[in-house]
Amino acid sequence: AGLYLQQTHYTEAEAIYREVLATLLDMPDADQDQLVTVLQEYALVLRQTGRDTDALALETRARALRDPI
Repeated sequence: AGLYLQQTHYTEAEAIYREVLATLLDMPDADQDQLVTVLQEYALVLRQTGRDTDALALETRARALRDPI
């Protein structure tokens, strides 16, 4: 997905990020650092495709996992 993102193949990158995110969210013991990375990179794809509101939701979720209260 990261390679597609670098190559500006956003449709392909989004599909992979969506699938990986769904897999991680289904895993009760998912690595939190990996989840944060996927959320942030998926948000970047969404921003690049003009979906700022959706991106903000993912960024907020990543921030909450990275910096718990």
